[in-house]
Amino acid sequence: MKYYKKQAQNTEIMALELLEQIGIISKVYPQYHTLNNILYVERCYPILHYNIEKVLEIIKYCITNVYSFKLNFYTTGIYAFIPSFSISNNIDYFSHLKFQLNELIKHYGCYDYNQEQDYVSLQLTQYAGFYLPNSFSLLHGDLHAGNILEKNNKIFLIDWEYISFGLAELEIAYFLVLVAINENLSNIAITNVIKEIVKNSPQWGIDSKILIDLFIPYIILCLLICYKNGKIDNDKFSDLYLLQLFNLFVKE
Repeated sequence: MKYYKKQAQNTEIMALELLEQIGIISKVYPQYHTLNNILYVERCYPILHYNIEKVLEIIKYCITNVYSFKLNFYTTGIYAFIPSFSISNNIDYFSHLKFQLNELIKHYGCYDYNQEQDYVSLQLTQYAGFYLPNSFSLLHGDLHAGNILEKNNKIFLIDWEYISFGLAELEIAYFLVLVAINENLSNIAITNVIKEIVKNSPQWGIDSKILIDLFIPYIILCLLICYKNGKIDNDKFSDLYLLQLFNLFVKE
């Protein structure tokens, strides 16, 4: 068996130990061993082509093998790219979620940041009134194509340094934005992926109301920011398309 080696950070070793403790390490991570702070990981391969089927396969894989593990607390570092294992059950969750979404918007290089902050505040004000999570899903914490590998038709996730607990719907939204930007997935494909997620949300354990009321507008906002700032170099995510997407899922 071929391995690649990397210098192991303490947070990554702690993350792998947690995955072992909760019994999912073999489902989500390639075979590995450590020696003198060096991590030796079974060699797997990046996914070369992202289409609707592959994106949905990854999301269903995460739902089955990762998000199904839940606890009644969340980690304060989720998607602020702060080291994991800092947990809380007494901070107002919506203030926490607002902070995470604002961190993500800054991550996309928004030029008119105050306006986007106002948008997030408005969405969360409406959102907080009808939903308060009583459990939080295990999240990878940095889900993008570079951390998703395959071998023998099996998916693995690597680089778990930002492992965390929070809303699975947020990680799915984050992943869809990155796929749209970095993997050249068309606007039609993104629309169809969202339709499939919403349609299958009951059996997948995903809250379609959260997706529609908060995270689909968030996806639209991030794509719009990237289009305006030139991070998407064509018109597939133009204002017109994003307005159509908003009307399809949110306006009703």
